[in-house]
Amino acid sequence: MRMTLYHGEPNGPSLTVLATLFAKQVHAELVRIDLASGERHSLAC
Repeated sequence: MRMTLYHGEPNGPSLTVLATLFAKQVHAELVRIDLASGERHSLAC
């Protein structure tokens, strides 16, 4: 199974998820998006 994590700046909620993935040694493709500019609304679902 593949996991892709779309995350913002490494702070707040994004940092919590990134830290948990690292601590649990879970492999995921990390894709940074600009949450402040609303980039999350243009992602293909």
